[in-house]
Amino acid sequence: MCALSYLKNSPDQVLDALRAGEISAIDVATEQVPDFFVLYAIGSGLLDQLAQSFPDPRTQQPEIPMRLLLAAGVTGHFAGLYALSQLPYALHSPRLLAELGVQVVVNQPGEGLSRRGTKEQAPFHGDVIRKFLELIGKQDKEAKLMPGHSLINWFNGHVGEIFCRAVDAEPIIHILDCTLLSVTLTNERYEMSGVTSRMEPVAGSSQPVKTSERGYKLGTLRSLLDEGAVMSAISWGQIQDNDQVLTKELVYNTPHLKSGDILLEDRGFLDAATITYLKAVRQVDVYTGLKKDMLTLRGAIAQANAHPHAWKPHPTRKNQEIQLVSGMGSLWDGLGVAVNVCVVRCKDKKTEDWQYFGFITTDLSASAKRIIETYQTRPEIEEDYRQLKSSSWHLEKFCTTRLVQILWHVILTLVAYNLFQIYANTEKGRSFAGKTKQRIEREQRRNQEAFLLICTPQAFGVFETKDMLYLMLGLPDDIRQKLQAILIQKRE
Repeated sequence: MCALSYLKNSPDQVLDALRAGEISAIDVATEQVPDFFVLYAIGSGLLDQLAQSFPDPRTQQPEIPMRLLLAAGVTGHFAGLYALSQLPYALHSPRLLAELGVQVVVNQPGEGLSRRGTKEQAPFHGDVIRKFLELIGKQDKEAKLMPGHSLINWFNGHVGEIFCRAVDAEPIIHILDCTLLSVTLTNERYEMSGVTSRMEPVAGSSQPVKTSERGYKLGTLRSLLDEGAVMSAISWGQIQDNDQVLTKELVYNTPHLKSGDILLEDRGFLDAATITYLKAVRQVDVYTGLKKDMLTLRGAIAQANAHPHAWKPHPTRKNQEIQLVSGMGSLWDGLGVAVNVCVVRCKDKKTEDWQYFGFITTDLSASAKRIIETYQTRPEIEEDYRQLKSSSWHLEKFCTTRLVQILWHVILTLVAYNLFQIYANTEKGRSFAGKTKQRIEREQRRNQEAFLLICTPQAFGVFETKDMLYLMLGLPDDIRQKLQAILIQKRE
């Protein structure tokens, strides 16, 4: 097996050696999807900012710097290498390694970046990350915190701000939501996991069946950009936790909600005290839906029907009508701010009876149409979560039962997702805007460009394949025979 070690990137030196037939290796190097994004993170300074803000628990000068661990984590999550033992293998692109300051040469086993080396074809052993995370978990426990709490604090205190700053963005619309991260129900070893039960309908039967699920719940604040969004803050809990309780501290304290901003949330987050606090204290307007049994909605429906000529066409849905109703805040116990309600009605196709829905906002300047159009931004989060939990991102693909390692996996997935979104908002990354990671990977496989990685004992270079073929064809016969011997040796 071969390992990676330090070399310098010196194309001119390598070309001179090639012309003399004095090279040590030739290999094919193809650009992968992660390269585009991680190279941007390096060149823009994003990776350095993330590394510098990270709560590195190592007290001595580490052999493997934080920027390299983060680069391996992010690259691995782009490449679908989600196990800790796999992450070092994500760093195989010569160009990427060169930008990280890790240069490439074919060496003997045991000559990796750490002093003890590695017998694997990777720059460092996966145990480096595992022990690093164990130290974080230990320090959190000693501070009487959940293991991995430091990772959440890092994300909430630095990550979202760093990514927004990278594209000079100050998002004003944010979406609050939660998603379930399921694990094996019978495996009780998942640290601090919870269990929830619910009644599920069964096809062909009138009797529902009780089902149980084990896992965690991830709360996210998603801040909208010109293209896409970034996950700017998160909360974490057990799968059975109430959405509103889980995210309450987040919305009360996150710096990403500023005066004049808009927060969109669904009915699972309804809480009069939180809505009052956001509007009265933080001057953040909330847009959310009302539950059918709420007195506020029933009063708004009665008020709307008292003005039959005030109904207007729904802006996006045929056969639906909307009407703005004011002064319903007093019907919501505990609500200390004024709200407007947009009542929506449509006829049941079977009974021809009117069905009603309601959406409220603390933004009293918003019309019924604006309430609907703003709230309709929210369903985009469902597609985002579908993408994040797909086989492309592996958000809930856990290869461990240790909570600190699970949180590392989830947070690094969100960092990679943010990098994907931010790069699409740059001039260079415009071609990725509006595309899923899965689609980009398919396109890249169809149009993959190959390069040649050529090494000498002291240096390496990455060259266009056609250019190198043209150069090699013009070399003297004895030099070409030397190069042929190297290629034959590689094949053997």
